[in-house]
Amino acid sequence: MEKEEATKNTISYKAGTVIFSEGDLGNEMYIIKSGRVEIIREMGDGELVLANLVENEFFGEMALFGDSKRTATVRAVDDSELLVVNKNMLDAQFKKIPEWLVTMIKTIAQRILKTGKGVKINFPVNIEYSLLKSLILLLSEYGINEEKGRSINLTLARQEISNIIGISTDEVDGWLKKFNFVNLIKIVSSKNKILIPDEERLEKFLSYLLWKSPKRKAKEETIDKDLISSFDRIYKLLSRKI
Repeated sequence: MEKEEATKNTISYKAGTVIFSEGDLGNEMYIIKSGRVEIIREMGDGELVLANLVENEFFGEMALFGDSKRTATVRAVDDSELLVVNKNMLDAQFKKIPEWLVTMIKTIAQRILKTGKGVKINFPVNIEYSLLKSLILLLSEYGINEEKGRSINLTLARQEISNIIGISTDEVDGWLKKFNFVNLIKIVSSKNKILIPDEERLEKFLSYLLWKSPKRKAKEETIDKDLISSFDRIYKLLSRKI
């Protein structure tokens, strides 16, 4: 990249400045020339820091390969200088390298993009059941007893659930936010943990999901009829886009 062009496309951000927010649309990526930024996601009572990036690292690159929606918030931790790279600048650089290498880079990017959006999986019951069942299994192995319930490390849980059921951590985060919204779990980002205030209620909700599923074996699963209307409301809320 020409020095003059790089200088022209460099932007300075003061410490604490939000560079872009989760959900924003964008068509450029950023390379850190100096300073430090953090990748964060709003979760529960605060923010979960996903990564810290420093000089020569980059972020927002998937916007150049077809995913214009930002999946996380990026904020300057220190005063930072960032090189802004748009699609025209990237294409100009692609002209300087062999065409086969350009094709390879774009193919890899598209594969990452598809993986990041998750794979369509035929869950035995449904995705809600698989997520919550995985969380309960992790809780039995890594859970910590607390005065107000049991808790598990948030970073550990989101990564392990992703590994167990084969969806991206972005999708796991979306579902965790929904479960937090309907009070099945409590996300305490300030302490990097998920709190389960009532494990018995969560188990009953799993039974409800199994009872509701058309994939269950006929008449095998029973559920307290008094809970059905309450769980029906929760299920409807989970079906909404939050």
